[in-house]
Amino acid sequence: MTELGKTLQVPISGLWDWSAEHHATIVEARAIYDSRQVSDDKTPAKIAYARG
Repeated sequence: MTELGKTLQVPISGLWDWSAEHHATIVEARAIYDSRQVSDDKTPAKIAYARG
């Protein structure tokens, strides 16, 4: 990784940690938002950032 790229490690890690901490609330908010949408596509959203 370049020196410039390394400067992103702390901010990205912070965002990752925040999203993991608020995962349940984010999933709930997405479900509420999705239930308001009118669409024929019933494909469930994928969660791409969850640590496990």
